[in-house]
Amino acid sequence: MAKQEGTTIEFVYDLPELELSEERIRLTVPEGETGTFSFSVSASDGSRIHGLAISDEPRIQLDSADFEGENCRISGIVDLTGWMPGESFEGLVSVISCLGEKTVSVCAEISAQGQDSFDPEVQTLEDFAKVCQKSLREGFRLFTNPEFSRILNGKNRPYTAFYKGMSHNPVTYQHLEEFLVSTGKKEPVVLSLDKQEKGVFHLEASQKDTLYLYRSTWGYVRIEVEAECDFLEVEKKTITTEDFIGRVYGLEYIVHADKIGEGRQFGKIVLRSVHQTLEYQVEVSRHGEAQIRPDAVRNRRISWLLRDYLGLLLHRLDYHTWQESAAMTVHDMREADPEDSLAVLYAAYLDLSREDNTGVLENLWPVKDGKIRLKNREERAIYLSLAKAAGLLPAEKSDITGTLQRYLERQPDSYVILHLLQKEIHAEEFSRADQLAQLEACFNAGCTSPFLYLEAWNILKQEESLLRRLSPFMLQVLCFAQRYQMLTEGLLLRTAFLSGNSKHFSAPVTRILTSGYEKYPSPDVLEAICKQLIKGDPLRKECFLWFARAVDAELRITRLYEYYMETFDKPASVSLPLPVLMYFATNNTLGEKKRARLYASVILHREEDFTSYENYSRNMKEFAEASLARGRINRDYAVLYREFFRMPDSREQAEQLVDVMFARRLTTSDRRIRQVVVIHNALREEQCYPCRDGVAYPRIYSEDACILLEDDRHRRFGTTVRYSAESLMDERESARQCLSMGAENAGLELYLCREKAFQMDVNSASVEDYRKAVQNEAFTDEYRNIIRRKLVEFYLHHPTEDSRAAVPQKEVEAYASADKAGTVSILIRDGRYPDAFRIVEKYGAESIPADQLLKLTSRLILQNDFEENPVLVSLAWKVFSKDKYDDVILIYLRDHYDGPIRNLCRLWKRAEGFQLDTYTLEERILLRSMASRQFPECGEEILGAYIRQQGSRRVIQAFLTFLASWYFLGGRKTPELVFSGIEQQILQGEQLDVVCRLALLRHYSELCAENMADAPDKEKESPEDTVGSATDADGTAGRAEDMPDTEKKDPLTETQEEIAEKLLREMDESGMRFEFFSRLPQKLIQVYQIEDKVFVEEQFRPDSRVILHYRLQEQNGGDSGWISEPMRNVYRGIFVREFLLFYGETLTYYLSILEHGEIRKTDSYQVSLVGMDTGGITRYKLLNHMLEARAEGNQAELTRTLRQYQSQDVYVRKLLPLMK
Repeated sequence: MAKQEGTTIEFVYDLPELELSEERIRLTVPEGETGTFSFSVSASDGSRIHGLAISDEPRIQLDSADFEGENCRISGIVDLTGWMPGESFEGLVSVISCLGEKTVSVCAEISAQGQDSFDPEVQTLEDFAKVCQKSLREGFRLFTNPEFSRILNGKNRPYTAFYKGMSHNPVTYQHLEEFLVSTGKKEPVVLSLDKQEKGVFHLEASQKDTLYLYRSTWGYVRIEVEAECDFLEVEKKTITTEDFIGRVYGLEYIVHADKIGEGRQFGKIVLRSVHQTLEYQVEVSRHGEAQIRPDAVRNRRISWLLRDYLGLLLHRLDYHTWQESAAMTVHDMREADPEDSLAVLYAAYLDLSREDNTGVLENLWPVKDGKIRLKNREERAIYLSLAKAAGLLPAEKSDITGTLQRYLERQPDSYVILHLLQKEIHAEEFSRADQLAQLEACFNAGCTSPFLYLEAWNILKQEESLLRRLSPFMLQVLCFAQRYQMLTEGLLLRTAFLSGNSKHFSAPVTRILTSGYEKYPSPDVLEAICKQLIKGDPLRKECFLWFARAVDAELRITRLYEYYMETFDKPASVSLPLPVLMYFATNNTLGEKKRARLYASVILHREEDFTSYENYSRNMKEFAEASLARGRINRDYAVLYREFFRMPDSREQAEQLVDVMFARRLTTSDRRIRQVVVIHNALREEQCYPCRDGVAYPRIYSEDACILLEDDRHRRFGTTVRYSAESLMDERESARQCLSMGAENAGLELYLCREKAFQMDVNSASVEDYRKAVQNEAFTDEYRNIIRRKLVEFYLHHPTEDSRAAVPQKEVEAYASADKAGTVSILIRDGRYPDAFRIVEKYGAESIPADQLLKLTSRLILQNDFEENPVLVSLAWKVFSKDKYDDVILIYLRDHYDGPIRNLCRLWKRAEGFQLDTYTLEERILLRSMASRQFPECGEEILGAYIRQQGSRRVIQAFLTFLASWYFLGGRKTPELVFSGIEQQILQGEQLDVVCRLALLRHYSELCAENMADAPDKEKESPEDTVGSATDADGTAGRAEDMPDTEKKDPLTETQEEIAEKLLREMDESGMRFEFFSRLPQKLIQVYQIEDKVFVEEQFRPDSRVILHYRLQEQNGGDSGWISEPMRNVYRGIFVREFLLFYGETLTYYLSILEHGEIRKTDSYQVSLVGMDTGGITRYKLLNHMLEARAEGNQAELTRTLRQYQSQDVYVRKLLPLMK
């Protein structure tokens, strides 16, 4: 502060208050940054002030310590580098001014980057769900905010990994929806249509319609719309949440009339969401809804006739049933169209089969007459055959062979014409081979009639040797026989034999053989089947059945065992046939996966077949080593690894095993899934594993891992897509061995160290595992800090000989960020004081035990040879504030600490208790007290100690003057020590300020007043008895020599009386006379005639102008009138006017005061000697006493007082000439 040592601090009337714009400043400081603050300091009356601002906390850095002005702005920064989000800081800024001291609390809370943009009202997932329900857009903004994870606390903490995975870029609204559903904060959105189908008929022009889509609840939906036909057009191809009004959306679509063909047309609108597919069927027609084409009905009835006739030929229908069914169908056909030529011909055939010639003629006669026209050659051929049979043809036309031949030449694909022609030719002229050839020619021409196949089959059945090759025709015939279960064993064997001639796979042949084998099992047929399969796609799963049968039948087929294993889809727990085991013992031709299945089966069944296990042992181990090096894993590989590498014997092998040891076999039925994502809270990065055919092999290192499924569009799913996972290996035994072999793998370390703090067990056996894990940068900082805290806890209870092993030098700050108190305690315990101090300097001393800080601070002070360090000073004060200190800390604070006076006084008391040299501290306190106009509790004690140490004369005098001013002018109670100091200064001949001398005189007057108050009451003596006696301060008198010893109590010592006499003389010479002088001993003031006077004394601001208005009224009624005169400012605002009053006179007065340009008046006061003590021996006392006696009619008293007055007057007149 800008006051020099020893300068008197002027007393100020109406001292203004120190005002602060802020008494508590709250800041939110982003992590790793500094916070800024400012506040203003001013006087309550707007006057100029000066002072300084300081802080005990080194993290608070003020831009400028000194300030001066009317409104001073104090600003600074809070450097919280190294503090973590969620931590709180509080420090004080002390403002020391000429108006006193005040403190400003600066509070700061550390926030993560971006926290300011996160809604402070969202504290839980429930709050977040409510925000999403109101606005998905706002919910998505919060979901993608880095600070979102802070609400995942308490019961929601298990969702941290899940959120970490769902918030991985690219983040979509679907991820938000999945998060809410999987955490149970909302139900999944279920979509539904108001109807499933609609028919639109009699459509003449394009028509618009609306399909209403409903959602079950709030939430995000994205629906892709597709019209799977040409005549439908939808309004929107994509529907999202914003399109819904409430829970309904109307999808408009158009049915285009110009794109509809003849008849009824069917189309559909498909709506696909992430979990649902809805279909809306639309049927449209230009005509009516119930239109049925007659030709379709006729064709259907014709097919019924053919079906029934085929059933008759295959002996599946009896004759009568066929007759009834066919007759009914023909009747319906003729009723629908009486001129249906085919129905007429079939009716004639029915009559012919019943040998009803009349009926035949009746049916054929309209045809003969031309009333019913035949439509094609087949009908004409049938007519000729029926007419000939009924005798309707003339003799010259009865030979119809030529006509039929002509018809067949023109329509070679007609089985009907061929069949009728063959009936006309005699059997001896037409062999079975020729018949079969003609049938094949008809087939080759394009005929596919089942009656053709049936006739050909009947021929083959009669003469099997005709099956010489497997031509397409023969295959169709065999397939027909196989379909109707007519295949014979001979033809089956012949087919099996002929199949060997084919170089390519034939599906019909395979179908014939496999079907026939079930009825006629044969090694030849089985071999033919296997060879057929091998020619085609032998790796299909359905092939395994036949390969297995061939293996069981011990057939010798090239590569049979290889294909057996390649199609073997059963688990390794199913034993393999011995021939297969024997074959592959010497033939290593299988693929990797099938070889693993083979070896796994051998291992699992070694108890049943130990010989095979021995034969395979070497190959299995070599294969296992190669597979492990490639990182192969499935159930079969896991069996191999468990067998041979349960305890790895090298670092390379251990690292390879770790890569597969934690694999799980995950399966899902959702074929959209392309990869599986695994999130461990402890690991920085997520792990992704491909998913093929619904199977993936993710690595899971802890039971708290979160598994997400991702589809080809990068959408991730939690609980909405089901999956199952199974463990493949028992890692409990191998994990520890792998780590001991030097394997470096974050997953292995996570497995051994566990993921959650309460699961961790740091002991002498596992401590190295944790130390290794804490150095692995693959782990998150949070997880590494958890481990560090556990390590610190362990080392606190288990001191190590190598102190740097507990907290490595390079990781001191990292350990401190995890557990500051524990880390510092270890460093202090191990004597690493500079490291500990560096931590305290960066991260603060909060939460560190006081005894540890005491040890640290004391040692550092000694190491630094008491050199000043602001941070160390602050730390020393923190320790001292907790009542933890020693002489080293006290000396250091004594020399370097600067703070509020109350702190300095507290420090002084403790230093005094240690009997330390406190001279400089005392001087600092005294100067600070004067500069800030404060009165510390122990200020007088400090002054006394300072005086005893022969402190600076100027400082002592200045402080005495400071205290005397506030005592004399301010009325502040002041202890005796101050007046003793003033007396000592006066006795030493020092020139003290006038206020000190006045204060001492007032103090003496108070002592005299107290003495008189304590003296026993005594009757008032007559004036005669008091002649020649000393006058007391209150005007009473008595003979000193006649007073008992108990009444001879002198309030002042002889020295004090001498001082008082001297000071009174100085004051009188200076014209300073005050009312309190009258309370001093009478012998001191009698010479100044003070006891005869009445004082009007008031105190105002020194710059005030005071006018006294008074009047004197005599007892007889006389009045002097009002008189106004200025009062004299005797000393710094104390205005005094003396009056000499006689008994019976009354003084009435009031004051006018001019201050700050305004005049104010006081109330009126009266002073009178009536009723006042008129005792005394001075001239005016005796006169007033006589007036009093006369007024009271006391003649005797009047006479006696008059006699005394005359006696004293004679005495004076005689004495004064002698003195002259």
